[in-house]
Amino acid sequence: MRRIESSLKSQGIRFEADLVEYVDDEHTGKVGPFRKFKKFSYQSKWRLVCYDGPGKPREIRIGSIRDISVIIRSDEVNKEIRVVFEQDDAPDRR
Repeated sequence: MRRIESSLKSQGIRFEADLVEYVDDEHTGKVGPFRKFKKFSYQSKWRLVCYDGPGKPREIRIGSIRDISVIIRSDEVNKEIRVVFEQDDAPDRR
């Protein structure tokens, strides 16, 4: 995400990026690019919106990602993923 932000800033492209908020399906207020109805919450989306664009797909060059990625066969992914939960003694920040 930092690489995307850096690339867009260097090109002078105005943008906004955030997780999508899922609102009640009966919601009648503002929706916009970062709100969707709860029936779509299984999608768990993150979105990037570039403003004042050319009206067609935009290519964003971020350079090599070799330092933060690996190539792996899709049928091997679940064997390689490990999730570790650590106890956080800090108070809830929500």
